[in-house]
Amino acid sequence: MNVMLSPGAGRFERVLSTIAFIVALILLVCVCLFLASRFSKRQFKTVVEDTHFPLYKVKFPEVTICNKNRLNWSRLQEAKAKFLLPAHRNTSKEELFTEIIGLYDTFTFGRFDRFETLGKAPLHELNYVNFTAVARFMAWRCWELLTNCQWRSHVHKCCDIFMERRSQLGFCLAFNTIEVPKHYINDSTWPWRTDKGGRSSGLRLKVVMNEQQHLTGGIDGVTVMIVEPNVWYYIPIDIPGQTRTRLTLDAFLNKYDEETRRVSSSVRGCVFKDEQNSDDFKTLHGHRYRFENCQAQCQQEHLKKYCNCTLDIFYPPSPFPQCQLVDLPCLAKYNNYLINFEIPGQEKYMINKYPGIVCSCFVSCDSLRYLIAIKTRPLTPAEAVANRSVVDLEVYFDRDFIIKYRTSLIFTWVDLIVSFGGTTGLFLGCSLISLVELVYFFFIKAPRRIRMEHERPLQLKRRPSKVEQSKIKLQEYREMYKLQQKY
Repeated sequence: MNVMLSPGAGRFERVLSTIAFIVALILLVCVCLFLASRFSKRQFKTVVEDTHFPLYKVKFPEVTICNKNRLNWSRLQEAKAKFLLPAHRNTSKEELFTEIIGLYDTFTFGRFDRFETLGKAPLHELNYVNFTAVARFMAWRCWELLTNCQWRSHVHKCCDIFMERRSQLGFCLAFNTIEVPKHYINDSTWPWRTDKGGRSSGLRLKVVMNEQQHLTGGIDGVTVMIVEPNVWYYIPIDIPGQTRTRLTLDAFLNKYDEETRRVSSSVRGCVFKDEQNSDDFKTLHGHRYRFENCQAQCQQEHLKKYCNCTLDIFYPPSPFPQCQLVDLPCLAKYNNYLINFEIPGQEKYMINKYPGIVCSCFVSCDSLRYLIAIKTRPLTPAEAVANRSVVDLEVYFDRDFIIKYRTSLIFTWVDLIVSFGGTTGLFLGCSLISLVELVYFFFIKAPRRIRMEHERPLQLKRRPSKVEQSKIKLQEYREMYKLQQKY
């Protein structure tokens, strides 16, 4: 720039400097456009941050146990006396009441077709009955189902560490759950954690099922759901009766950097728990964001879409209107629409003729996933309990640590600045100091030089000699004398 604008530079120097500057500037612009394109792509990378992340820094999973036969039928007569009007006892209404309760015995989400048989029944006459409350009343109590509970080799009363909670399996018993009011658990460290792996470091208990209190034709065994605390529901595990089962856990934790927040959740593919302003933030009422909670909320929305209500037996309390008895045939009618989950764009690859529950749910940006290995063997005669089906269950981590992953942007704004600085240095020899010098040159030095060039011709005019000055003065005196004579 100095050579191009210097008054003493030759023409060849000016032309050569101008060509070099233009070529360098073009190359700079091209590379900067490439850097901008790379920055705008917002690509991610996931790396292993820690291969020995300690267990005590993550919560032990919530273990939910459900008898496959959800209801204790020894309380049927008591339920009739509690929930039926006296005028409806010992009538066909009582038989209908028993039939409906039988449909709730193995009821899970997506099995609404069982209510098709109620299409012609006089349901409006029993619409006053809250069958969710009936199912809760007849659900298995902790002391009826669980025994010999141990946590980290310490014996506990089962009913002190297992709480009743709703799920998409109905009313079940859950260990390490946060789905109950805090005043029921007098422990500031709840949900509990463990600091090591191995059989002595987890949960052990026996599930004892009294088949005489099951509905005729019931299914033997239990259903176990392993989820992260704060997660409402995940795919359960069926365990047959008369077995000893070990569920050994491994896990991995993945966290997204805070820098990734500048990318929209739909591009990022995850949602932060406090990102309520995102269009993709959807979760159960009163619950933090989790992928499974988003799906559960989406289920409720589709239930309301088809039948204008939701089933409170499967979900926590929410503002949605709750289904009553007369709404159950509607659920049966649209059962085929409520079986499968689909993500937007997936429908063309599905073979079902009915659309599923379309949900655009993303994983949580701090997701913890459990990997479960199941080991089952039959009980020996010495381990069995007479006239009862037993499941001897153990849940524990297999190792003393887990793997932690970190997801971050490949090209951040810091990388952009560094790359831009290196590019300008390569093509123009420019730095931050050079930019200051350019500002000084264009706004101070160049204007001053132009002003000096403009004033220089006046300063370089030749000064008159003494003789010429005398003649000028003499001429001025003569003109003044003539003027005086005239006037």
